[in-house]
Amino acid sequence: MRRFLILSLLASGHFQAAAQYYYKDIISNQSANADMEAYRAQKVRSIRINSFESNGAPSEGFFCEKKFSKNYQKAELYTRSSVSSKSLLISYFNDKGQLVESSDSSEIVVNRIRYAYDPEGRISSIVSHLSSSDDDFLTQ
Repeated sequence: MRRFLILSLLASGHFQAAAQYYYKDIISNQSANADMEAYRAQKVRSIRINSFESNGAPSEGFFCEKKFSKNYQKAELYTRSSVSSKSLLISYFNDKGQLVESSDSSEIVVNRIRYAYDPEGRISSIVSHLSSSDDDFLTQ
């Protein structure tokens, strides 16, 4: 009985971890692809986001803007605020509108993710490279 309980706990932890990766790596990728297709269809060139406090006043120091290249194969999202460091997310898309690479960087950390697809358009591999200038760590 004890062995069964331990195996059950280990298995449930595995499925929770797999679900987290499924969302981050599959669902968010599909969402980025669909968003870019919608921006292309509507000929959106840039998006600017404003933030407001509970009293309706603009949030001081907040800036968020997303820009698209002419061929919609590159998107840049730049953010900064008075309470967090600035960050830049650059996303690259192929001719089929599929996200092939993203680079998310702040003043300290850079996270690069590369996606490959099979002939049916499904993700076949994901390679992530994380580096930090703060404490000299690197994961891949």
